[in-house]
Amino acid sequence: MPRNDTEKSESPKKRAPPRRKASEKPDVAPEPEPEQAPDALTVQQLLALAALLKGTNVSNAAKAASTSRETLHRWLKQPHFAAVFRVERAQIVEQAASVIQTNASEAARVMVAVMKDKSQPASVRLRAALAVSDAAIRWREVDSLAADVAELRKALGLRDSLEPASNKLEF
Repeated sequence: MPRNDTEKSESPKKRAPPRRKASEKPDVAPEPEPEQAPDALTVQQLLALAALLKGTNVSNAAKAASTSRETLHRWLKQPHFAAVFRVERAQIVEQAASVIQTNASEAARVMVAVMKDKSQPASVRLRAALAVSDAAIRWREVDSLAADVAELRKALGLRDSLEPASNKLEF
């Protein structure tokens, strides 16, 4: 029997759902992601990557990809995008270094020939001599640093820095 007129004995009182804090996520399932591998790059990301690898600044690369500078900066902070960018940039630098190395001995011969050519003004010969000695010093420094880095990476159990983080880079 009800104690007063407002209380009904027929049905229990329904409670309102508990209030959710702003930081809590709703109990709604997230929308499914588009059908692509989790680390695959979008067409826009590939366009931005291509522009960046050509030496374009971030603003122009963003325009080339029809996106904003802010979005491109956000992509550059994403591990997979940043890793692909680093690997691709390293490959470009490696290719350029290979071309330079292929032609380095000819360049050295030209510098030495100019340095030894008595018909050239002293200033030209001096500049060639400085170029030869500077190249030799830098080569030794780079070679020494590369050996030190390789030794440190080996001691730390790290992979070669030019290897991709994953063998399955998808474009």
